[in-house]
Amino acid sequence: MSATGDDVVEATHLEMAAVLLGHARELAGEAGPAELRHLVAELTQALHDTLRIASGTRR
Repeated sequence: MSATGDDVVEATHLEMAAVLLGHARELAGEAGPAELRHLVAELTQALHDTLRIASGTRR
């Protein structure tokens, strides 16, 4: 079975979320307020993308 374009995009989003989560774990205890705000924004977008992928909803 070959991957479709959507499958590749979804896999990329999931990989990016995993990398971002790793960064969040590293920064959580030492980041300043500006870094934390940026991290929250990025994690929010990653969670949105992950939930969209998991629910099978395409926009």
